[in-house]
Amino acid sequence: MTRPLLGAALAGLLAAASAGPAAAQSVYGLNFIGEHMQRGSARHAALGYSAAAVPDTNNVITQNASTTADMRMVSFSLTQTLSMARISQQEEYARQTRYRLPAVMMALPLRSGLVLSGGYQTRFSGRSDFAFRREVEEAPAALEQYRLDSSLFSIPVALAWKPFPVLNVSAEVQFERGSITDRVKVSFDDQAYRAVESQRRRSFSGTSWGTSFLLRVHSRLWIAGTYDAPVDYTVEETITHTKSAFDSSAAFGFALPAAWSAGLAVNVRERWWLTSSYWTRPAPEAAGFPHLGGALGNETHLGVGLERRMGTGGSLFERVPLRLGFSTGRWHLEFPPGTPVRSYFFTLGSALRLPAGPGCIDFTAEFGRIGSADENGFDEKMLRLSFGVSVAESWTRRRTVRH
Repeated sequence: MTRPLLGAALAGLLAAASAGPAAAQSVYGLNFIGEHMQRGSARHAALGYSAAAVPDTNNVITQNASTTADMRMVSFSLTQTLSMARISQQEEYARQTRYRLPAVMMALPLRSGLVLSGGYQTRFSGRSDFAFRREVEEAPAALEQYRLDSSLFSIPVALAWKPFPVLNVSAEVQFERGSITDRVKVSFDDQAYRAVESQRRRSFSGTSWGTSFLLRVHSRLWIAGTYDAPVDYTVEETITHTKSAFDSSAAFGFALPAAWSAGLAVNVRERWWLTSSYWTRPAPEAAGFPHLGGALGNETHLGVGLERRMGTGGSLFERVPLRLGFSTGRWHLEFPPGTPVRSYFFTLGSALRLPAGPGCIDFTAEFGRIGSADENGFDEKMLRLSFGVSVAESWTRRRTVRH
């Protein structure tokens, strides 16, 4: 944190939206449960999260669970992401670096065209820790220290089926758990004033289901669609405050509306494929978050990508894939109310085959901006690095040779 003013500005944002969105690990979205990260592997990130209709991969971490119906081997995938950002407000700025737990998924073919998959994926993750001076009339200056930890994770279990050579379908259930913890400590230089500390913790739990399909219209054209049903969360809230004997517990419900997406993949020339997808979720109600009333809108994400797929011969440059992408989105949170927060990202990535057998290592860089200093008061310039690995092995019984 370079200046106290930025700390005060960020504290003002958190006070106005103490449940802000977190889909992109942004200060605009530290802990609003309505924001869900775009799912997918490092390869999907390199294509601007536009690969909902891409079937040819042994990666179990996908945008579209029905694509796993083509897997013929037991497969394991892991994806890790690192986010680095610079938050700017006029001449004031702060830097932040964030990690999140890696996504891990495994697929098990039950028979040809029928695949069961499951694992762990982070839905959102936010963390903040800063302090600033607050001047109060007729009282000594107070130092306010703010800390936030928030996360929501999902345990998805999906069954993908290939009923026809040109069609994949899937059904999925997701078990979601998470929490948001806000802590504020106020201390004074004057020893006659006692420091106080307050904390609010909200625990979330919910279960949802979803469906998806992948259709081969032509050898050069695939289309896809996904649907995520509404999620009814149970929220348990506990508030504690040290200044007086205050300890309150409550419970309430929070509903996240249904979301859907559509995408296509087109083979434009030899190994070159063009992909695109559109995802949207209507604005949730501000139940449990009354301060967000009038400040929530529909969330959308539009991505396009261009990929030159792996080759089998020639130089190393000819064998490795090239991936380019662009995405833009609108967040649920409007800041200030009525003004949408938008994001813009350019992406670049590639991959290497694993020498020991089926599988690959994917790596991606995403460069972009979230929010606008002119429209939202400040912006966040972000670099995200993603690394993923996928491995596969035939599901066969080993022969035992006796001598």
